[in-house]
Amino acid sequence: MIDRNFRTLTVEGERLHEDGILGWCDQLVQRFDHAPWTLHVQAVLKELVAADGPLALRTSGTTGIPKEIRVPREDLIASARLTGDSFSLKAGDRVLHCLPSYYVAGKMMWVRAMVLGLDVEVVPPTARAALLRKTDRAIRFSAMIPLQVSTALKERGSAALDGIDILLLGGGPISKDLVCSMQQIATRCFAGYGSTETLTHVALRQLNGGDQASLEPVYQALGKVSFTTDEHDRLIIDTPHLSTMRHRTNDVVELIDEHRFIWRGRYDHVILSGGRKFHAEQLEEAVLGLMPWPIFFIGTPDAELGQCVTLVCEGERPGDEELAKHLDRMRRKLDRHAFPRLVIFRERFIRTATGKIERARTLRSTDQP
Repeated sequence: MIDRNFRTLTVEGERLHEDGILGWCDQLVQRFDHAPWTLHVQAVLKELVAADGPLALRTSGTTGIPKEIRVPREDLIASARLTGDSFSLKAGDRVLHCLPSYYVAGKMMWVRAMVLGLDVEVVPPTARAALLRKTDRAIRFSAMIPLQVSTALKERGSAALDGIDILLLGGGPISKDLVCSMQQIATRCFAGYGSTETLTHVALRQLNGGDQASLEPVYQALGKVSFTTDEHDRLIIDTPHLSTMRHRTNDVVELIDEHRFIWRGRYDHVILSGGRKFHAEQLEEAVLGLMPWPIFFIGTPDAELGQCVTLVCEGERPGDEELAKHLDRMRRKLDRHAFPRLVIFRERFIRTATGKIERARTLRSTDQP
């Protein structure tokens, strides 16, 4: 049976139908000299337009080996409508697409455009994507990664995002400095919580408006989504709008009620040291920007404490005096029990295809390239 939800697409005011969509893809590929991101756009739109079966998506690999899953089109439509209802999007609203179409967030932008009748402006998914858009028309909605937002604000200040009404951030940690910067802009900014299995966001956290930088990061469920936790405080998500209605996660949360939670960190990243529990992500946020290298915290075996807090840095190990200077700045930000007993350097972190650090594999690797 033909699914009419995926037979039309509006691009910069021009309404395209099946062959027109594929022709536009060909033109995009030619215009950008077969750049990989254009080939990904072409592939996902061809899959949506020319076929009627499930859409192939890949999990990120953060919680295990990356795998391909097949998502029913009914789930794609339900997820798109949930986003539309949550942000009051309507047919004809212009959206800026600046994410890689290889990943679920980028694919879902195309799905939303087709299902909701949105008007798409597409730009290369680079760090400077927000600065490449046309400024003659207002943007109702866009989704970006934190790097794209921080790059725009650094280059052009608070005017960088003028004309964008709603901005959804995801795909990486959002620093307190970036949240502070967002207080100066008129764009309404939100952080999304979700995964490939939930077809991206099922909860939102407001990032600006009021003094959001000083508030706890509370995520609010969308639609009829609800939350519970298991005996280890790991989040369980109920999604009645999807064919798979329950999703178990490795995210440790503080559950406020069935519709709200505060994200604390990954269960597999918890460090148990001397009877104390530390969330690696919270330590990393506390010292963000203090070290001149990419870092992460992890627990390593310790005969006395069970685990000791260990700092892993990417790059060449500096001299003892320089390292001590950087660690001294860190000492002022951390509880004394959370200060790393061990500092390890790795020449290069091992990352997933989406740029997330594979902590355990990196720790097991040697200093050799």
